[in-house]
Amino acid sequence: MRWPRDLMILWNLLDGQFGGWIYCAAGILAAVLLHLRDKKARLWPALAAAFLWLTCEVAGNNIQSYAIELLALFIGFFAIGYMVGWLIMDVVYLVKNRKKTQG
Repeated sequence: MRWPRDLMILWNLLDGQFGGWIYCAAGILAAVLLHLRDKKARLWPALAAAFLWLTCEVAGNNIQSYAIELLALFIGFFAIGYMVGWLIMDVVYLVKNRKKTQG
């Protein structure tokens, strides 16, 4: 098993290849919609998404099938978006709760 030397999924997202921003936006939208239903700030869904992204990075390095590697790439894009969306919503709810307790 080879560990990734560079973060292929993250670099492909930043380069704008494979429509990564579309899958990332879908992950952000899913995180926001799920976070609106649960008004508590929790860190574990973002950590699970980060673990999924790192798993996809390792799988992308070790799998020799182009189809499965592409699937890992798209799942990784979604996981990055989900992680970012969830963390942003956590910060929003923490700021809202802090304003309620102060004011």
